[in-house]
Amino acid sequence: MILLAGIIQAADKPPAVRHVFVPVDNPKVWPKGDRELVPFDEYLELREANQPARAARRGASIEWQSLSATFDPTRGVLTDGRWEAEVRSSDKKPRLLPLEPLDLPISELKWSDGDAVWGTTPAGETLLLVDAAERRLEGKFSRQGRHLQRTWQFDLRLATATATELKLRVPAKYSLTCSAATIRGPLTSGEEGWRLWQLNLGGQSRCEVLITESQSAAPTMPVIVYEQNSSYVLREAEIEVQCEFNAEVFHTPKGTLEFIVPDDLTVYTIGFAGDSRLSWRELPRVPGQARHLEVTLPEPQIGRVRALQLLGGVTAKWEPTLTLPRV
Repeated sequence: MILLAGIIQAADKPPAVRHVFVPVDNPKVWPKGDRELVPFDEYLELREANQPARAARRGASIEWQSLSATFDPTRGVLTDGRWEAEVRSSDKKPRLLPLEPLDLPISELKWSDGDAVWGTTPAGETLLLVDAAERRLEGKFSRQGRHLQRTWQFDLRLATATATELKLRVPAKYSLTCSAATIRGPLTSGEEGWRLWQLNLGGQSRCEVLITESQSAAPTMPVIVYEQNSSYVLREAEIEVQCEFNAEVFHTPKGTLEFIVPDDLTVYTIGFAGDSRLSWRELPRVPGQARHLEVTLPEPQIGRVRALQLLGGVTAKWEPTLTLPRV
């Protein structure tokens, strides 16, 4: 567990944060004081938001770039590649922007509103003429991989940018790793037999992507791992229960989720947290079998599913021993 200590500073500066690592199962050794527990992903967002603003760059630069491609396993090629970048300049005069260390074979490079002037110097440096404060750059590319047994290796060198993302469409029987990226995937692509992988490289311009064929066939049944948080409101006539589920689906997409609920629970709503309601039905059962609800998702899901909330209630029975309903 990480505990944070804030230090109050002047109003025009963000508070300094001190990171302290402590054993999660021994609160006695934690630093004294009030604290609020937050999910680790939320902590990372708060930490990034607390960073001091970067000084504005002088000259021309690429603020962000996004690359997308499809992996063709028969040839070991990233094909149908598209490159998009937002280029900004603080100079009023046109200037040349180096695209190093870019080594992708870019073709049809152009601005979204017109032709681009670019080329390679005798020394091999790729330069782009920037003549506006902000423009969108577009191009196409492909990349041949290197075959290593059951793996295809891609050494990518991209243009220097403040933020870079890479989206790869890969056959379902392949997995993906990257040497310098935060990876999300495999995600559903909306196409049978294909998965989508999203790589966030931040400010990195070089990475090694490995696409590996699974040694065995992918499981045909989805596996669901979830975390549940339940809260209760006790009233004189009713006990209200609200459950939140954070689920992740592995192996194959899943279009429905099933829940076991108490017989006396009246379900009011089921839906995504803070958003739309979802349709659900009670599954047929035989005497003695638990009560099952089946929730239909908007589309088959793989990977992390948006938080689901179930709201219901039971009649309060005030007895010496009170049993709360569990979903």
